[in-house]
Amino acid sequence: SAYGALLRKEIRKHQAFPLKKMLRIRSYRKKMEKGPVQSNGIIWIKIARDGSVMSSRMEESTGVKQLDQSALEMVEKADPLPKMPKKLEGNEFEFLVKVSFVSPKL
Repeated sequence: SAYGALLRKEIRKHQAFPLKKMLRIRSYRKKMEKGPVQSNGIIWIKIARDGSVMSSRMEESTGVKQLDQSALEMVEKADPLPKMPKKLEGNEFEFLVKVSFVSPKL
């Protein structure tokens, strides 16, 4: 839906790669030294009619705890989200946001 696309856009505005945290993970740092590493995940989010985030969790992990944390922080920073349009029924809305973290070149 157009509303879901708007919410995804609002959340992705807050996406940031946690470079300092990722450099502390020796195995991830070694991968980064060979070239950019892409890690994908999916966030599940439930929001109230007024746009406030009721809950969120990783529906599909990126495989890296620190990146999952960063993904959920995106949601916290975006809260509150835009209000639900009147044409949508119900008092809450659930949706999924795909996230893709690409490490910077070292």
